[in-house]
Amino acid sequence: MEVRRRTLETFGGISDSTDALVLDPRGLLLLGNRGGVAGTEVVFDRPALLRPADLGPGKSWSSEGKAGTLNYELEGRAIGAGAFESELGKFDDCLSVQTRLTLSGLPLPRTGSRAAGLWRTGPDGSCSSS
Repeated sequence: MEVRRRTLETFGGISDSTDALVLDPRGLLLLGNRGGVAGTEVVFDRPALLRPADLGPGKSWSSEGKAGTLNYELEGRAIGAGAFESELGKFDDCLSVQTRLTLSGLPLPRTGSRAAGLWRTGPDGSCSSS
């Protein structure tokens, strides 16, 4: 499946990206990402585990591998449970999930991290982010 995002960046610009995902017995896996004006593609060699199949309150998980020429480590945890309401409706049984993706191996000796924020996942697999 593909998930397409249009994001308002902190500097005021808009970025578009597309994630390639698969749902398998391990959970929801990120296979690759395409984004930016040039359509740069990054393939995750050892797909990144975005959400484990046995996700529940208090659950933590991690995965690591290559993201293109970089190394990646993704860590996640379910930090809360309860109701959630948005413009899409009210969901009574949701989990708040926090993930952090760390990339290393850049040409310059530095590591970049991106906190993905909170994901609220309903029992039917629907989710929203903030």
